[in-house]
Amino acid sequence: MTNKRSTKRALLTSIMSMLLCVAMLAGTTFAWFTDSVTSSNNVITSGNLDVTFEYWDDVAGDWADVEGKSSIFDPNALWEPGYTEVIYLKVANVGSLALKYQLGVNIVSETGSTNVLGNTFKLSDYIYFDVKEMSETEYARFADRAAAMAIATEKTKISAGYSKDSVLLAGNPAPTEYVALVVYMPEWVGNEANYDSKVAAAPQINLGLNVLATQYTKEADSFDEKYDKDAVYADAYVTNATELQKAIDELGAGENATIALMGDIDLSNASGAAMMSTAQPAYGLIIPAGVEVKLDLNGYAVKFGTDVAAATAVINNKGILIIEDSVGTGLIELTGATVDTTYGYATDTILNNGMLTVNGGTIKNSNKGASYAIDNNVGATTVVNGGKIMNTAGEAIRAYSWSETEASTLVINGGDVRGTMAVRISNLTTNLACKIDVTINGGTFTGINNGWALFSYCNNGSNVNVALNGGNFYGWVGFGGGNKTGTEKVLVNFDKCEFYVGIGRYMAGDEWVSILEGDLAGTVASNEEDLTEALASGTKVVLTNDVKSEAATTAPYGNKYAYKLDGGVLDGNNNELYMECYGDDYGIMTSGGTVKNITITEGCRAIMLMYATEDVILDNVNIGGDGVLYPINTGEGGTPENVNLIVTNSTLAGWTSYGLINSASFTNVKFEQGTYYNNIYGRVLKPYVNTTLTDCSFVKHMNLDLSSLVAGNKIVMENCTVGGQAVTADVFTVPTNDEEYDTELFTVDLPAWASSIADCIVIK
Repeated sequence: MTNKRSTKRALLTSIMSMLLCVAMLAGTTFAWFTDSVTSSNNVITSGNLDVTFEYWDDVAGDWADVEGKSSIFDPNALWEPGYTEVIYLKVANVGSLALKYQLGVNIVSETGSTNVLGNTFKLSDYIYFDVKEMSETEYARFADRAAAMAIATEKTKISAGYSKDSVLLAGNPAPTEYVALVVYMPEWVGNEANYDSKVAAAPQINLGLNVLATQYTKEADSFDEKYDKDAVYADAYVTNATELQKAIDELGAGENATIALMGDIDLSNASGAAMMSTAQPAYGLIIPAGVEVKLDLNGYAVKFGTDVAAATAVINNKGILIIEDSVGTGLIELTGATVDTTYGYATDTILNNGMLTVNGGTIKNSNKGASYAIDNNVGATTVVNGGKIMNTAGEAIRAYSWSETEASTLVINGGDVRGTMAVRISNLTTNLACKIDVTINGGTFTGINNGWALFSYCNNGSNVNVALNGGNFYGWVGFGGGNKTGTEKVLVNFDKCEFYVGIGRYMAGDEWVSILEGDLAGTVASNEEDLTEALASGTKVVLTNDVKSEAATTAPYGNKYAYKLDGGVLDGNNNELYMECYGDDYGIMTSGGTVKNITITEGCRAIMLMYATEDVILDNVNIGGDGVLYPINTGEGGTPENVNLIVTNSTLAGWTSYGLINSASFTNVKFEQGTYYNNIYGRVLKPYVNTTLTDCSFVKHMNLDLSSLVAGNKIVMENCTVGGQAVTADVFTVPTNDEEYDTELFTVDLPAWASSIADCIVIK
C-alpha cells in the first residue's frame, strides 16, 4: 500500500504493524507462530483528530486495543488444510474531526522452502483470505465456520494483499466500522505445501496489518471444534500392541472412548503365538464385556498371525466395538492361521460376541475352511454401514447360532462384502430351530470365483428370518440344508434389490427349486476368458474380481485390443481391470455402451471409441496410471451424429482427446496429470466437438488444447475449478512461450479460427 508520510494536509494518526510468523510443522499439520507488534496504537492529534484500532478478544469477551498485544491470532492454533480463523477488527473515530483511513494487509517479507515432493514453494500460495465489511453501527459475528467461509468468495491469496479506503465522520456516539478478516488454508491443499524438514527449513511469512488515517474534508478456531470434523480426535493414540492393550484396559467399564492408530500394529510375536492375551492364546485382542471402544484405524493396519490349532481371531469382541477409518486405507487382517477344514473351530478376523459396528476400513481374511472376516455368534449383533468385508479364499461374514432363544443378529446397510460366500447363514444343529435374524438394506455382495452372494445352510430354518430390502447381489442367493426340517422365512423387496444371477432354494433330497428364474441382470465374470465371452453377448456383464489380461486381438490399423464392447453394460463392481498393452494399443474398444464402477491402470488408449454407433457412457470410472496413454480416445467414425460421450463421477489422469462424435459432456469429473502425452505442456483435454463440463475440477498448470476444435463449436464450463480456484475467464492464459505452460494456472491453445478465448469457451 502507498504510505503517505509528511504533507501539510495529511496527519498521520495511527500506524499499527503486526508481524505474524507463519510456519508449518512436519507432516501435514501446519502451525502459525506469532511475533510481537513493532508499532502499536500511536495516536497523533491535531484539532482532536483521534482514531482507535481494536480487535475482539475471545478470552476477555470484549474489544481490546492492539497496543501491547504480541498476537491477535491464536498463538496455539494448528494450521492445516481446512482450518479457518477470523479476526474481528474495529476502527472508530473518537475525535471531533472527520477522517478517512486506509486498512491494508500485506506481506512484509517471506522465506520459501522445499516440499516433500522435492519442489520449491512459497507458503503465501496456500494461505488465502477475504474481508467482510460489517455494519457501522452494529457488530455481528459469524455464527459458524460455514458462514465465515461463505463470504470468502474472492479466494485471494495472502500474497495479493488488501487495501481499503473508508470515511468516518465525527459524531456521538463515535462512528465505527467493523471488519472481519477471514484467513484460511483451503481443504484442497496437500503435500505441495508440506515442507520436507530433512532438506529444508520451515517456510515463513511476515504479515503486516496497517491503518493509515488522514483528515477528511467533510482450537478450537473462531467458532467450535467442528472445523475439521474429519480429522482424528481421540482419547488415546497408539503406535504398537502394548499401547493398544493398555488403552483398552484403562478405558474402564462403560466408557465411550476413541482409540486412534498412529502406526501399523502386529499383535503377534516372532513365534506366531498371541502376544496380547494370556486367557485366550489364539486371540490377538479382546474387548471385554462392558467396555465401549471406538477404534479409528486412521489408515493403518492391525494384523495377527498364529499357528495355534484352535479358535483364532484378530479381535474377540465381547463389549461394544465401533470400527472407523478416517483416512480410508485402514485394515484389520488375519494372516497365517492354522486352518481347520473340518469346521471344528473357526479362524476369524473378528469374532463378535457383543455389539460390533463397522463404519469403515477393510476387514480381511485370506484363509480357507472355517474362516470368516466377521463371525457373528449367538446373542451378538453386527451392523455394517460401510467399509469392505473380504475373504479371498472363503466366507466373508457368517451369522451363526445354536440357540432357539438368543438370536445371532446381522444388519447390513452398506459396504462391499466379498467372498466365495459373501454372507453365510449357518445353523447346523439337526433338530433345533436356532434363531438368526439377517436384514440387508443395502451394499454390494459378491460371490467371487462364481460363488455365492448369500447362502443359508440351516438344517432347521423355521426360526431364521431373512429380509432383503436392498443391495446388489453378484452371485446366487440360495437357501438349503443337509437335513432340512424347516424352511427359512425370506422376505425380498424385488424393487430395491438387484440380483445378477438368481434366488433359489432346495430341500434335503430334492432338486434345486428356483424362487427367481434366470439371468436377471447380466453375466458375472471373474477372469479374462469369461469376460471376453460375456461382453460378446451385448447385455450386462459384472466383474466379480480384479482381472488382468493382455491386449492381444488385432484391431484396425494393426493395433491390438484387450476387450470389445458393442453395446450393453460392463459393470466393474469396483474391481480393477488391468490390460497389458504396447504403444497405441487399445484397452476397451467400443462402438457404444456403458462402462461403470471400474478402475483401469493399464490399457494404453484405455477407452477407444471405434466406429461408434451409439452413446458411450462412463460412470464412476477411475482411469490413469503408468500404462495409460489416453484415458479416452477416438478412432474412426461410425454414425457420429448419433453418438455422444457422457462421463460422470469419474477421475481421468492423462490426455483425453475425442472427435467424430456429436458432443461430449463431463459431470463431476476430476482431471489429473498423466504419464505420457499429458506431461507435454500439461495437456489434459483435446476436444474436437461441442463439450460441456459441469462441476469438474482440474489440477493447476494444465492445458486445454482447442487447436482442433471444429469451427463454431464451444466448450461450456459451469461451476468448475482449477487448482481449487473457481474457473472464470481470468484463469485462462493463451501462452506465448513454452515456459507459460508450466507457470500459468490454466493455458488454452486456441483454434486458428478463434481470435480470443471468448470465441470458443463459455463460462456459466
